Amino acid sequence: MVSDNLIVGLDLGTSKVAAVICEINDDGEIEIVGWSSVPCAGLKKGIIVDIDITVRAIEAAVRAAEKMADVHVNSVFVSISGEHISSLNNSGVIAVGSTTTEIGPSHIERVVEAAKAVSMNPNSEIIHILSRDFRVDDQGGIKDPVKMSGSRLEAAVHIVMGSRAATQNVLTSVEKAGLKVADIVLSSVASAESCLTEDDKNLGVVLVDIGAGTTDIAVFTREAIVHTAVLPVGGGHVTNDMAVGLNVTTAEAERLKLEHGVAVAEACPRSGQVIVNLDGGEKITTTAKDLVEIINPRMEEIFTLVLKEINKAGGIECIPRGVVMTGGGSRLKGCKLLAEKIFRNQDGKPLPVREGRPVHFKGLSEKINSAEYATASGLLVYGLKNTFVDDDIEEPEGFFPRAWGVVRRLFDKFFG
Repeated sequence: MVSDNLIVGLDLGTSKVAAVICEINDDGEIEIVGWSSVPCAGLKKGIIVDIDITVRAIEAAVRAAEKMADVHVNSVFVSISGEHISSLNNSGVIAVGSTTTEIGPSHIERVVEAAKAVSMNPNSEIIHILSRDFRVDDQGGIKDPVKMSGSRLEAAVHIVMGSRAATQNVLTSVEKAGLKVADIVLSSVASAESCLTEDDKNLGVVLVDIGAGTTDIAVFTREAIVHTAVLPVGGGHVTNDMAVGLNVTTAEAERLKLEHGVAVAEACPRSGQVIVNLDGGEKITTTAKDLVEIINPRMEEIFTLVLKEINKAGGIECIPRGVVMTGGGSRLKGCKLLAEKIFRNQDGKPLPVREGRPVHFKGLSEKINSAEYATASGLLVYGLKNTFVDDDIEEPEGFFPRAWGVVRRLFDKFFG
């Protein structure tokens, strides 16, 4: 079955490709109708290094999700990550006219064009221009200036850039899998759409998405993204550390991490042995305490690097809602406890830390309502925001739709 009401999220991760399909039914209800996740070895640290392997994984994931949903997929919203991602905050200002001139969409387009005039590496391109707020004459903190009157309009934006080559490889892989790309979305932007509440974004929060090869970060204050970053380290590095430290295969190290791994000593079981399978069928025993001595330094490194990024965005005091962790790496036992030890306010008290799960969808199975699907399900939310818009208004490419203040009937009904 082919449907015009499909939104599809395709998460290209370092260790897996996940596809999630949602449909708007005849009653105007949003339903997730299919999903799948398949292993993929075509990416390293979030960047595609083997297009053929990636294409096969995309085809397998989408085909399985299509079969579950009994639909045919034409286009997808696809994630992007990797160390090539960079970002900055900038502003632009234009003269509107007299103080009685009404601001319209054309003024928004002009001021965004002014705001995105930044010096860029010739090998980079803009992926997102995310609105922070607007100022009309002397009045600041405006989220939607359309229909307001003023003589001067200023826009503060957060610009996300990425390598042209890396972006093109994403497009090529998806297209070779027989699909069209509706949009490319930064992984942390997608995960934030899925896991954060409006209170989180308004009061101040950091989203930390720990994947296999990268850790993606997005800092929000006053309803807007003020900082994004991609760290080239993730849960896969913990697995590699264990494989080297225990002299076992990567598969065995991953098993040990998932079944017995602990991020901090305080979370270790008091007793009990762990059986380790060596090459050749030999077995040895160890303890969770021995495992944590390998795991803890890497997890501390990840959180310490995240803290540095938070400081770039204004410091701990800017995120009173604390830390929302998502991604497969966040499911490591003791991860929350370790985060509470590292992320502390000026009084030495730990910031709130919680696991990020999709908050906008109801009726999900436990399998998809998990940290591993945060980015894929967030792509659906992003897709819905970018699909149900006023057809009479043409948005500047890549501009975050919230800035337009366009009424989205379906989105507001189910996600407002």
